[in-house]
Amino acid sequence: MRFLQSLIILCLLSRTAVALDAPANLIPTGLTPGDEFFVVFTTSTTDYFCGGPLGGVEVPVSAIENHATSAAAAGSLTSSINGWQALYIHESSSALGVITDTVAASGSAFNNNIVAPIYNTQRNLVANNRSDLFSGGAVPLANPMLYDENGNVLLSSQFAFTGFDAFGQRVVGFTLGFAGTGCAVGDLGEIDQNWANTGNSNLARHLYVLSPLLTVPSPAAAAIPTVPFGFLVGGGIVIAGIARRKLKDSA
Repeated sequence: MRFLQSLIILCLLSRTAVALDAPANLIPTGLTPGDEFFVVFTTSTTDYFCGGPLGGVEVPVSAIENHATSAAAAGSLTSSINGWQALYIHESSSALGVITDTVAASGSAFNNNIVAPIYNTQRNLVANNRSDLFSGGAVPLANPMLYDENGNVLLSSQFAFTGFDAFGQRVVGFTLGFAGTGCAVGDLGEIDQNWANTGNSNLARHLYVLSPLLTVPSPAAAAIPTVPFGFLVGGGIVIAGIARRKLKDSA
């Protein structure tokens, strides 16, 4: 019986979830199996996330997140990945799991990862890590966030709603959701602090969207064959039965 219990436990452990493998079309050149990174894109579509064209209308977090995930699900480069999240701060302070009112210091989008590099959908480096991304412009972006979920370049004169500044801190009075004079926006074509906050707008704008943490997978040829869970358990039961009969015969 102990043998059977040990076998079942081993089978359950073998089914533990693995790291999220990155699709080949998003893996940057130069990374090797096991390397981790993020991908950021700008939605190809726009919407009113700042009270509507006339203002005065509350825009819930769910509307912003739904727009981001819908764009990712429709993207030719992003649709195979679940868990994309918009980068923004909402007036309710619930966006990104914000606790300290900063995207940089406490955001579920980064899952507290401060070392993984960030790339755009053209596989170009954007920032070496989260700290560089939110350096306040002290460390310019390596490349702008000009590319959408399909890898297409957007107009550099366009803007994305953020609600935060280049430190990842809330822009008081201009966070997403509702603001009478508009919400903070970043300039898609900029690599200085203006990528995050270059002014405010109440028009339909884009969103920046971040992937979950991705990992470069090992080559398929090196994969270890797996045995179906049911086969292992069934085999264990048979072996345990044979062992029990042998014990009876020898008694």
